[in-house]
Amino acid sequence: MGNLELGTWLPAHLHALDRKYCTPDKRIGSILELDTLELKKRGISCLLLDADNTLFPHHAAIADGKTVAKLRELGKNFRLAIVSNKPGGKRIAVLEGYFNKKLKLGICISSSSARKPCAEPFLEALRHCGAKPKQAAMVGDKLFTDIAGAKMLGIYAIKVRPVDAAS
Repeated sequence: MGNLELGTWLPAHLHALDRKYCTPDKRIGSILELDTLELKKRGISCLLLDADNTLFPHHAAIADGKTVAKLRELGKNFRLAIVSNKPGGKRIAVLEGYFNKKLKLGICISSSSARKPCAEPFLEALRHCGAKPKQAAMVGDKLFTDIAGAKMLGIYAIKVRPVDAAS
């Protein structure tokens, strides 16, 4: 990101650095530890999921068998949406093809050109799921993008350890 881009992007997002927004509501090891009953008790009907390093290693597009099984289970109980900072036709097409054509999970893939922690990718996913922020939980590995963006909108935020700890 060049200085000009950083100079215009950063002031609009400084509030995301506030500690209250960068503190997740819950921390778990991986998506495999998501507790369906606990989320339902909280009134959660929609799960917003980061892709890279939350569902599979960075820049990959294939989840392991346990993660796919968990996504199938979650899909029976919640509306699912991918909120990724990899906007663009090619990446969206890869995710759409994998999750919806190959796995037939019916996951909404946010195609917003705005990047987390901006509100737009989250709001687009919520619209697709027909949910309000209080009815959603965001699951992601990054505090500044996934967690802060969700918390600024009042979305329950769950931090997972990165799938690929080296990245």
